[in-house]
Amino acid sequence: MKFSASLFGAALLLASSAVQAGYQVNVDSSSLSGQTGYINFSLIGLSDSPSAQATIRQLLGINLNGPAEWADGTVFNADGSISLSSDNGSISDWLQPVVFSANLSFDLDFAGAWQHAANGSGNTFALKLLDGAYTPLLTQDIDGNLLSAELQPGNTPQFNLAAAATIQAVPEPGTWAMLSAGLLLLGARAARRR
Repeated sequence: MKFSASLFGAALLLASSAVQAGYQVNVDSSSLSGQTGYINFSLIGLSDSPSAQATIRQLLGINLNGPAEWADGTVFNADGSISLSSDNGSISDWLQPVVFSANLSFDLDFAGAWQHAANGSGNTFALKLLDGAYTPLLTQDIDGNLLSAELQPGNTPQFNLAAAATIQAVPEPGTWAMLSAGLLLLGARAARRR
């Protein structure tokens, strides 16, 4: 009986401590629908910033309108995702002409040494939507960011959002598996007591 209680406790501890795989970002771009402009993703670090990576998956709500104007340090993966990385002060920046539609959405994942680093400067991930004259859209942010994430060493990302943007954490598949295992053990333990 003590063994099953210990196993149950360990499963619940693992389930509760599992990390988030990423975030789902949504932007109400209905006021821009049909307009041309630019989408800009960037990841910037300083010379003492621990490495950071940002991966954008399932980018919906825009139609590409020609080749990228800028794609420095950006990798376009075979699975359709876009990866930006910052290491020792490097900058990743993707500026793409687009035609906007009513709702922009994408999945966003972060990785890198910054998550476990004890010191160093942070990295900044940012999203901007721009009109044809490179004027920021849907935001009053002084830097023109619709969304930004500060990746400080050893901390979780700290987000700043314009009113048009929302973000929510998405649990990784392993989190669901561990939670399910914990619930099954709880059910088995309850059935045993009867």
